[in-house]
Order: sequence, then C-alpha cells, then structure tokens
Amino acid sequence: MVQFLVISGKRKGEVWERDESGTLRLPGCTFLDWVELYLSNQLIPYTDKLFCQEKKQKEVSDPLSTIQALMTAKRRQDIRWKPPVSMEMVRDFEQRHGITLPEEYVAFITEIADGCENFPSANSNGKGGVFYSLAQLDCLPDLDKAFYFTENTEETRKYLTNSFGPDAFTRKNPVWEVLFADIPREDPLNPIWVHAEYSVLQGALPFASYNDEKLFHTQPILIITGPLKGQVWRATSFTLRPDGDSFYQWVIKMLKGDAR
Repeated sequence: MVQFLVISGKRKGEVWERDESGTLRLPGCTFLDWVELYLSNQLIPYTDKLFCQEKKQKEVSDPLSTIQALMTAKRRQDIRWKPPVSMEMVRDFEQRHGITLPEEYVAFITEIADGCENFPSANSNGKGGVFYSLAQLDCLPDLDKAFYFTENTEETRKYLTNSFGPDAFTRKNPVWEVLFADIPREDPLNPIWVHAEYSVLQGALPFASYNDEKLFHTQPILIITGPLKGQVWRATSFTLRPDGDSFYQWVIKMLKGDAR
C-alpha cells in the first residue's frame, strides 16, 4: 500500500491511497489531517470506512459489473450457472402471462444467467439454494393479478416485521392466517412454491428457494405487478418481510452469502 500527496490539479493538497485494489481518494484529507489520523491510530478505520462506501456506491452505479466480479470470484465457483435465455423467450413468456417482467430481472437472465443451483444459503443442510430458470416458472398461474400490498412504507415494514406483543407475526400467529385467510391456496400446489401458504401471493414471481424447509421455508419473491414492481420481498413460514431490495441488490447479497 502506498499513500501519496497530490501536488497539482483541483485535488492539490489531498492525501490519496493506492493498493492492489486500486486508488482511493481520501476526500478533503490534508497532509496534517493524515498525520493526525496516523498518530491517533485512526487512519486504517478511516480508510476502511471510505473503501466500504466506495464499494457500495459502485454497486449502485454499476451493479452488473459488481455481479460479474462476484460470480467469477474463486469462492463462488461452486455455483452452477445456467446459460442466458433469448429476449424472444422472455417476450413470449410475458405475452402468454399478460405481464411485463422487471427490467433488472430481464437483463440478468438474458445477459448473465438464467438461474443457478447451489448458491450460498444458510440453513440449507449443504444443498445450497436454487434460482429457478424462466422455463421452470412458466407453469405459475395468476402472475398478472395484483400483488396484495401497494406500498412499502415504514408503517408497512413495522407492521409485518414486528416480533413482539400479541399482534406480532410468529409461528403461533403467522401472517398467512391473519392477512390471507380468505384467499384460496393452489390445489394442487405448484412445486415452485416451497410452502403452500405462499401461493396466495399473486402478481409475484417466487424465483428462488433457499432449501431451508426444515426451519423457515424461506423464499424470495419478485413483485411483478403494481407500484412495488421490481422489489424483492421474502416469505417465511410465518412472516412476509418487505426488505424492498431490487433484484440486483438481492443477487449481490446472494453472491456475498448475505441473502437471508
């Protein structure tokens, strides 16, 4: 690692840092600021914080590059990726179901991969998660119908994720029995759904399974209709969690092993 003082241009007077990952600007950090950080043992925490912020910004501005880098990382070579599908297949799927799929999802399955097997998944007993292909999802009904929720507000999130008190959604008081009791479940159940209760979620694509059926039956749900279209929510055996991640954000978390 090399740290250097900029002596020309509009960044003159700032200290920057260069290592094998590239060059990192220390915004507004003068030589005297650098000395103070170094002497107070705060330099490494400061640069680590900036590096994390830069990585997050890159994920927002160029998520596909971040995804491709994570896919090729050595620790993710055990994931079995499926080849991309053609845009013609996507449009045919959309026409038959009367929908338009979210842009990020379409870009991923046509440019990167049409799903995968064995992605990092907690509590999967070593089986890993499954990201279904478009063809596997073709048998789902009711994709064109309205998703139950129309807002992902702070009030909605608190209501659905509350874990305390008599109104909390728990194993003894699952959200599926409280909010969706009057909506019929699929019969026979489509094998894509990891739990019968989740089949009440119309207007949503259950695009993956975490293979944790013995504990939570976790399944990410991509909303494909209404104002929340493009968001990924998460169903478990007793909750529906409005994480509000975009599809790319979910993929990045999955590849980092942080998807839950």
